[in-house]
Amino acid sequence: MRQAGSFGLLALCAWLSAGCGSKVQVTVKVVDDNRQPVPGARVVVMGLKTQKEGKTDKEGVFPATLRNVTGQLDLVVQKEGFYTIASY
Repeated sequence: MRQAGSFGLLALCAWLSAGCGSKVQVTVKVVDDNRQPVPGARVVVMGLKTQKEGKTDKEGVFPATLRNVTGQLDLVVQKEGFYTIASY
């Protein structure tokens, strides 16, 4: 039986530029309990009317740019064998 591990979010940074068609650049780094990168984790970053989804690279990083973001961003990180992180 495989035991579920846990993720850590080492960094979640967002930058918002003002003006028409504002955009947010988000970088999510996913690491395990030993602070080792977790490649291939599914990441979903959601805004009110926008969403980006993808997988972390070999360094455990997923970058996303979202346009026309208002309010907070929600985040879900999943990978088989690990507990899911959801921040709503």
